[in-house]
Amino acid sequence: MQKRTICNYNYDTHLLDSSVMYICLCSGVTDQQIREAVKAGANELHDLQRSLGVSIGCGTCAEAAMQIIGTTLQDSATQDLVARLSHAA
Repeated sequence: MQKRTICNYNYDTHLLDSSVMYICLCSGVTDQQIREAVKAGANELHDLQRSLGVSIGCGTCAEAAMQIIGTTLQDSATQDLVARLSHAA
């Protein structure tokens, strides 16, 4: 009896190569959409709730959304600091 491969999908590779992750399944919001909203001025969860509908359904995504807000704000502040230091030099 010959074995047949039903699915050769490599989940690990897909996760590493994937550039989009859904954070809020209820509203279909991705991490990229949250980052873009933060860069546009949304810096609190209620801003994302109003603009994207994040965490207005089951609320399971709230913690992940807040983490993305924090890291995006931190990355943005770091980039601003590096830009100022490079212009000062």
